[in-house]
Amino acid sequence: NFFPLNSISTMYFPTPQDTANGQVILTLTTTGNSPCPSVSDNLTLTITPIPIADAGPPSLNVCNIENSVDLNGTVINATGGFWGTHGDGTYSDDNALSTTYTFGPNDKINGTVLLTFISQGNGNCQFYTDTIRINLTNSSVVNAGPNRVICRTDFPITLQGSGANGIWSGG
Repeated sequence: NFFPLNSISTMYFPTPQDTANGQVILTLTTTGNSPCPSVSDNLTLTITPIPIADAGPPSLNVCNIENSVDLNGTVINATGGFWGTHGDGTYSDDNALSTTYTFGPNDKINGTVLLTFISQGNGNCQFYTDTIRINLTNSSVVNAGPNRVICRTDFPITLQGSGANGIWSGG
């Protein structure tokens, strides 16, 4: 676990057990100091778990007629997180785990926006990021045709809609 092994200056590689325990005591002992006895000193190495930030699913499909999307970030081994964007929209609170992102005009034009959630309060660890891709899907368009006036005996009536696939209802 030490490299090089027999040196006053070395690198230590924690074992999986050290990591699971969260700390390990390391001892430095003098060598080659005969006739005097060896002398030792200890240090406690505390191993902090890495922070994890989760922005939610990797991607989310939202109809482009929506003006916003609700987000729910989570963190582990961190005190909180904040949101960033690669788009031109805004957050209701970019420092809250749960927030609402309001799409900007270019988000809607581009049809997609990447939102990044970043852990904070990570102790001595680096921040962790997670990204969610919001895909803005075009809404379907249908046209039932013009209103019509018919005689009571003109049955059946042929209806011809246009646009996306759809079904008729009512009556």
